[in-house]
Amino acid sequence: MGKKRTKGKTAQADESPDTLEPVCKHIRKGLEQTHLKKALLNVEWHICQDCKADNKQEEPEETDESPSIWLCLKCGHRGCGRNSQEQHALKHYTTPRSDPHCLVLSLDNWSVWCYVCDNEVPYSTSTRLGQTVDYVRKQVCVNTSQESKQLENKKIIKDNRNEQEKEVSLKEENSHSSTNSEVTVKGLSNLGNTCFFNAVMQNLSQTPALRELLKEAKMSDATIKIEPPEFSMEPQLIRLDQPGPLTLAMYQFLTEMQETKKGIVTPKELFAQVCKKAIRFKGYQQQDSQELLRYLLDGMRAEEIQNTKRKREYEASSIESLVEN
Repeated sequence: MGKKRTKGKTAQADESPDTLEPVCKHIRKGLEQTHLKKALLNVEWHICQDCKADNKQEEPEETDESPSIWLCLKCGHRGCGRNSQEQHALKHYTTPRSDPHCLVLSLDNWSVWCYVCDNEVPYSTSTRLGQTVDYVRKQVCVNTSQESKQLENKKIIKDNRNEQEKEVSLKEENSHSSTNSEVTVKGLSNLGNTCFFNAVMQNLSQTPALRELLKEAKMSDATIKIEPPEFSMEPQLIRLDQPGPLTLAMYQFLTEMQETKKGIVTPKELFAQVCKKAIRFKGYQQQDSQELLRYLLDGMRAEEIQNTKRKREYEASSIESLVEN
């Protein structure tokens, strides 16, 4: 009886006291703090070590978006995630070993994932897992502060160049007639068991009316004019808010499907936004296409309602302020 109570307390020490989610049973064997601290000396945090060894890691300024990097909490291996082409973090886990390397830490959002459970692992700062994550975060902040400043300066230069290219592209797009705006068929990268997601996206990509509607909603310079009921007051111009992140991701996906010259499109940003609205899709497992479409459209509709609500509240407060003055 005494041994059973001791095991129970040890398991509880690794779980978050503030959550009711099931506790991962692989934390004790999948986490090695001593080896981890030794392995994290003078490392390049945001570069996959296997890609670098294979000479496949491009310079940060030459890529639109670097792959997410996952840190093995057993040995400190840094590998690219499932959304990358090589998936070195997953390959590191599947390599046969005597001890499990199943716990990985995202260096993007500090979430912990267990490959055995195929689920995210909750943690709090008071647990051994939480303390390890906090240690890694501090190491990343110390070692990458200078690198972040350099990348930020390069990003500003690149953004300015992209804005100029967008202006030229917009002028060229407006010069074409709507009859020539037919979308060509392109392939979609599989992000896991996401065939259900790709099937829905292929159908939506062949709906030009949807893209035009989202394009109008995305225009940042769109304004509305409020005419006060009394002639003594001047009309008020109100700038409309940008749509929500899911709507923006959907617009960017449809635009890429039409304009990119590549034969394959990777919809990872759109899928990530869908997962934020419905966490049931987060595990990259096979799901129902109709359910996916419902969550996608409901999420975009909810963002539209929220945006409209904010606009109406602003209109009401503006008119009320004018009347009081």
